[in-house]
Amino acid sequence: MVGYWHGDSVPMMLVLKEIQKGMNEPINIVVTADQRGDYIENILNFIGAKAIRLPDGLKIRRFLNQLKELSSTQGIVAASLDGPLGPLHEPKKFLFRLARQGEKEMCYVYLNYSRAIYLKHRWDNYCIPLPFTQITACVEDLGFITQEKLKEFDNFKGQLKTRA
Repeated sequence: MVGYWHGDSVPMMLVLKEIQKGMNEPINIVVTADQRGDYIENILNFIGAKAIRLPDGLKIRRFLNQLKELSSTQGIVAASLDGPLGPLHEPKKFLFRLARQGEKEMCYVYLNYSRAIYLKHRWDNYCIPLPFTQITACVEDLGFITQEKLKEFDNFKGQLKTRA
């Protein structure tokens, strides 16, 4: 399981492309079912990853059950830690529960940029790296998510780093 911050989703595709290179099966990435998800799905198809579309409304319950099954049978499942609607850098328990139920190790990736523009009017401070920017991908290995970590999730999530 791989988690990342929502505002870094497009540069994160470059990181996932590198991870994808040595794998026999595609990385599965959870994206929204809206128009933005369409754009991201096109990028994912280009890099050889697979988009898993997160539906709206009542269809979400069935989707979550399918995602639980997928997370236990597939190689890597990736999603934004702070979800499609935020708040910014506030991890949701969802991805951690998936890792626990699927008995998968979890890591999360955060990015640091030497030069970038942050869109402050958006909830996620969406990041646009400037030309010739150095992007550093930092990977934190969280190992297997235990029931104790889930019980103490508020303390655990406070240990997750964001941009430097």
